Amino acid sequence: MKLHKYNPDTNLYKCPKCKKWLQKTEFYPDKSQHHGIQSWCKKCQKPKNHEYHRRNKERINKRKREHYKNNLELMRNRARKYREENREKWTKMMRESQRRKRKQVEELLGDSCTICGLKPKKGQRGLTTHEIHGKPHIPSPYFVFKNSENFVMMCILCHKALHRYHQYKTKMEELEKLLKD
Repeated sequence: MKLHKYNPDTNLYKCPKCKKWLQKTEFYPDKSQHHGIQSWCKKCQKPKNHEYHRRNKERINKRKREHYKNNLELMRNRARKYREENREKWTKMMRESQRRKRKQVEELLGDSCTICGLKPKKGQRGLTTHEIHGKPHIPSPYFVFKNSENFVMMCILCHKALHRYHQYKTKMEELEKLLKD
């Protein structure tokens, strides 16, 4: 790899790949190089980095998993510290994530109760997912996306009644038969 040229009068560096004179901030840092930056500019280096990550994805992921496992307490403390320092940003991000997931679940399962047909007004919470009995237990709502046939959308009242009262048991059995067909 060719070294970049430096012009002390303009304080610019020349990328040997694209031949452009650029500011030092347009290059990735590299302490092993003479000027402390990589030879190629960020624009030229980015495709090379993407190709490297594409070819070595498994090795990189394995190294990351091992690092996380070996430094579990450090990683948890780092995450906790970030959440505390950026509480509003983190809360907003989590709410937005939940909103997106809920919207995807509603697109998969429908936006009304499977038993009574209730469709909540926009902005109202009133629907929840219910795992159909007799199917294997799925521990997290994330898996609703991969196993949508195991779940139905229900309003909160029907869901509560289903688990508390046996009068809805026959309706749920009928529902299960319909969903299995």
